[in-house]
Amino acid sequence: IDSAPVHERYWAAKSGIGFIGRNSQLIVPGMGSYFFLAEIITSAEIAPDAPCLMSCGNCGKCVKACPAGALRADGGFLPYNRIPRGAPDPYRHRPPRLTPHSRSAGQQGLRM
Repeated sequence: IDSAPVHERYWAAKSGIGFIGRNSQLIVPGMGSYFFLAEIITSAEIAPDAPCLMSCGNCGKCVKACPAGALRADGGFLPYNRIPRGAPDPYRHRPPRLTPHSRSAGQQGLRM
């Protein structure tokens, strides 16, 4: 039952799953930042993992790749009302289109 908000990114970073990147998303080393987080709240005693010590460093890939130019190199964001007209909406999820050539072998029977 949801009774209060849980800051999943914060706790995921504290638990060693990844680090918070310049794009304010949790980045899991070797996997990126495109995934869903969930949590299990329990009274069981579980030994914590060490936090992830990695960081973005001087990468800047997310800043360069942002289609609306909303990410700044200093880790800040351009306010939504300051994004230039006609720029792609960074707050609207657009799933990639699947084609028969882009589907994995396990999904060949899936019809989109």
